[in-house]
Parts: sequence; C-alpha cells; structure tokens
Amino acid sequence: MPYLKGLGVCQDFERAAFWTERAARHGDWDAQYNLGTFYEQGIGVTADLEQAKLWYQAAARQGHTLAQQKCEALFPDHSRETE
Repeated sequence: MPYLKGLGVCQDFERAAFWTERAARHGDWDAQYNLGTFYEQGIGVTADLEQAKLWYQAAARQGHTLAQQKCEALFPDHSRETE
C-alpha cells in the first residue's frame, strides 16, 4: 500500500482507498479487510459503517480472521451473516 504509507510516492489516502477498492472488488481478502477499516475510520473515504460492515463481511466470508473479529465486535447482532 504505497499510497497509504507514502512508500516511493507522496502519501495519498484517497488513492490508497481507490486502489484498495479495486483489489477488494477482485476478491482480495486483505484489501476487503483494509477497505472496511478505511470506511470505519474515514481514511481516504467518508466514514460509513454500513460500507465498513459490507467489506468486513466479504473478507470474513473468505476466512479472514481479523475481519471475523471485527464483525463480531462491531456488529454482534449480525455476526452470523458472515457464516
């Protein structure tokens, strides 16, 4: 995530979110988890817990452990939706 951390490029959170979303839409579970974090915290995007939930659930369905934990912690009533 060069744009997120400013590795070899100027730090740009919006570009980081853009490229992370592209990877997430192609099924990359780490990108889905990271995009959930971006939406949860408003990094490069407008904070949106519903979007965060969707991306965390997408990663959790693929077995991403941290995403599963986020779903349980943030959305306890809906944690079963990822199973």
